[in-house]
Amino acid sequence: MTTILQLTTYLNANPQACDSADGIARWWLPDLPAGAAGQAALQAALEFLQAVGLVECVRAADGRARWRRTDADSEIGRAPSELQSRVDISYAVFCLKK
Repeated sequence: MTTILQLTTYLNANPQACDSADGIARWWLPDLPAGAAGQAALQAALEFLQAVGLVECVRAADGRARWRRTDADSEIGRAPSELQSRVDISYAVFCLKK
């Protein structure tokens, strides 16, 4: 959950941000745990945010995946407490569908 809120907070403050998962881990979320556990948490958060329409994955000319806000991301600017409750519910549903 924390990774999701960190991502949405970063994207709210930096709406034009776009980077690879490695770049996100290094520059956007420097406190993300190192190693496989941190990468797994980041990937799950990105997939969840993509599933609910807040971020999208685009391929750059070099073929690498880049993550960014979507154009229809009005939800991302909500107050953190309101977003947290929506994320909790949506994430539970997302996990049940997997």
